[in-house]
Amino acid sequence: MPSCLADSYVLGSSDAEHARLIKQGWALREVTERLLRDSGIGLGQRVLDVGAGIGDVSLLLARLVGEQGSICGIDKDIAVLAKARTRAAAASYRNIVFLEGDLNCLELDTGYDAIVGRFVLMFQPATRRARILESLAKALKPGGVAVFQEPSWHDYFANAMHLPLHTACGHLICDTFLRAGAEVNMALPLHRSLIQAGLQVSTIRVDVPLATSEEDPDWTADLFASLKAAMHPLDVEQTGLSLATDLHQRLRRELLDAQSFAPMVGLVGVIAQKPDTVSSSAHAPP
Repeated sequence: MPSCLADSYVLGSSDAEHARLIKQGWALREVTERLLRDSGIGLGQRVLDVGAGIGDVSLLLARLVGEQGSICGIDKDIAVLAKARTRAAAASYRNIVFLEGDLNCLELDTGYDAIVGRFVLMFQPATRRARILESLAKALKPGGVAVFQEPSWHDYFANAMHLPLHTACGHLICDTFLRAGAEVNMALPLHRSLIQAGLQVSTIRVDVPLATSEEDPDWTADLFASLKAAMHPLDVEQTGLSLATDLHQRLRRELLDAQSFAPMVGLVGVIAQKPDTVSSSAHAPP
């Protein structure tokens, strides 16, 4: 077995971070489900969810594939997997299994109809992404699909230009991710990595969720809070923001004063196919 390499996951695995992930999953569910449906994932299929985390994407998939299908969610965090199993049981899904596994050294079954991931490849160095995707592609059936959603912070800033405090928080969040080795704008890196892995990109798009209800505008503050502990060790200049106990309230006030929606990170959605070698050879010229 190849040695497992450390990644740049900087968000940690606290109860507060798990709660943030559940809240984020609820906010992003419609955008993610639309991409999954557009990829053709449906009843009876066998799907692998890599970097499954707290289980939000696996739960969406379980409903799409139905009782005849199956979902395997993989993550290397034992604590988060335990919570994902509890959530699946509470929702009465019997078609999901969650397994411990490191994306850098997975030994996978083959024959999956689809492989899915959300906010997972951003934490892998560029030199490893294509290799990871190439390994995952081997687990796909010919003609199977790889479906990934990764961040585009360009779109966050485009929608926060009129919000100085949101913009300041966004820059500190991105700086922290970058110093930890993560990527914050994944459109081109993701597209290139999929091609390098031998997959054929059929769809790439960016969806930009904009929160309008009073329950939603905490996304920026919640993410900032999860990263705050990493900012000092990574020498991120915090300009006093991390010391503000009222950051949530200040961000909410900024939205009210500007009569504005709350920006969220853009989601780069990509659908790519594994070449159907049988079909290709059947149509090859003599």
